[in-house]
Amino acid sequence: EVISDPDASGQKAVSSGKVWEPIFSGTVPQGEGALAIWARWRGGPIGLKAVVGGKQKELGWQWAKPASWKWAKLGPFTRDQLGSRLVIIRGKASQPVAIDCVVLASDNAAKLTSPTTSPQGATLVNVKIDWSKPIGEIKPMHWAVAAYKILDPRQAANPGYNAYINKIDPALIRIHHAEFSDKWTNAQTRTWDVAKIKACFTAATSFRGRTLMINIPNWPKWFHQGSVLPVEKHEAFAELCAELVRVMRDEVKVPVAYWEYLNERDKTYEKAGKLDELWHLHNKITAAIRKVDTHVKVGGPAFTWPKEAWLEGFGRIAAPQMDFVSWHNYASGKTSDSTPDILGKADTIADHARDTQLAMAKYVPNRTMETFLTEYNISWTWETREPRMKNHVGAVFDALVVKRLAELNVTGVCVWHVKDGIYGLLGNQNKKRAAAYLYEWGRPHLTGRTIHVSIDKPQNIEVLAVKTKNGKQSILLINRTKQPAAIAGVMKLITAAKPVMLQRIDAHGKWNLTSGSYAKNSAIMTLPGYSLTLITTKP
Repeated sequence: EVISDPDASGQKAVSSGKVWEPIFSGTVPQGEGALAIWARWRGGPIGLKAVVGGKQKELGWQWAKPASWKWAKLGPFTRDQLGSRLVIIRGKASQPVAIDCVVLASDNAAKLTSPTTSPQGATLVNVKIDWSKPIGEIKPMHWAVAAYKILDPRQAANPGYNAYINKIDPALIRIHHAEFSDKWTNAQTRTWDVAKIKACFTAATSFRGRTLMINIPNWPKWFHQGSVLPVEKHEAFAELCAELVRVMRDEVKVPVAYWEYLNERDKTYEKAGKLDELWHLHNKITAAIRKVDTHVKVGGPAFTWPKEAWLEGFGRIAAPQMDFVSWHNYASGKTSDSTPDILGKADTIADHARDTQLAMAKYVPNRTMETFLTEYNISWTWETREPRMKNHVGAVFDALVVKRLAELNVTGVCVWHVKDGIYGLLGNQNKKRAAAYLYEWGRPHLTGRTIHVSIDKPQNIEVLAVKTKNGKQSILLINRTKQPAAIAGVMKLITAAKPVMLQRIDAHGKWNLTSGSYAKNSAIMTLPGYSLTLITTKP
């Protein structure tokens, strides 16, 4: 397979995860005279074979296991020895072996030098981290997720789905689907389908013991067919919501910490000229739930986005009775929008979060309301089938959003969402997308005290430095531009005297870097365009 490595020739190499497998094959050029064979490799032993008369013959081995790139010389060999083709195979080693360059030299005395580690066009960026200066905190709830597969027992039981949720260990799972109320109610009995709900939570093993937020987005179709609920039905719908709170507590026996209602109803009610009715409906639901359970936290309204007029009405009428406010943000509705514009929308999302915080401080001045971005991603419509939500650009976007909202001390951030064919950290067959690996980094490596960072070219890269509760130092290097960036002396940024792990997400997926390649203080690390690089000390 072809892999990416910023230290490789052209930043590419070939590798194989299987012992004794060929990783290089090439035709021997015609001519006279002996040839020396040079190979630049890392990771483990390599063996050279020649194809002579249709049969492979072994010519020699390099038994070293270099952690960083190293030249090996094999030969010289006569043309008769070399035959028609050369094959290089990998030997037994704990790490996959990789080769980035093979040279056939007629000059046996030739000396080869390694290529530069900083490719042409890379911008050199200077970074300093002062681990003695904590500036804030990135919390477990900043790596929260939204999910809906639990609404069906068969999908909720999927082993790969549950294994991934357990791996990322989200501090909060928001359960939401536009058809939630129809999926979990029974139209004949006109109430909640307790047996089905129990089956869903029995099947979804990864949801057990987690902090949950359940969103009741709307009323069931059997309750009312329209997009605006008549005032005379407000009380009955509020009682239906409260009944679910009781069912979850007393019959399903699954604790639900947060109840969110409704979901993106603002535009519809505004168009109908009935925004105040929407906020009064929220108050009806709040009162009904508090009669059933005074311990749960209630909130909403899951704004489509925090529009000023909506914030004003909600803040004036409903917010004083609620525990938290929630909203959504997406970057685009067109695949034609440029990637720089998409990534730039992380700043807009931060502005909207700040607007919401200021509005709640104005209308609820005597206490601090919790704040939740309960949905975010690149595209606000599934119809675009936005490819960047599935690749490395989506991972960079997610990192920028989480970083900004953590800096604003937003209570929680939920990516939309865990799994489906268009959105999701996982595809329908549980294949991990690029952002899935970012969320695997979140809890163990990127949760804790954030540290002061200075960068001389912040327009090129961003850096998130975190000291975790168990004392690990972690650095997330975010290249938000198309062009590569280079950092000299990157290993000096880590001051803890512990082994270091390096991983990267870029256009070629997620892969491990060899920390030994950057051990020298002068070593340059190249950050490919639109990439994330994690440097962290091992516990």
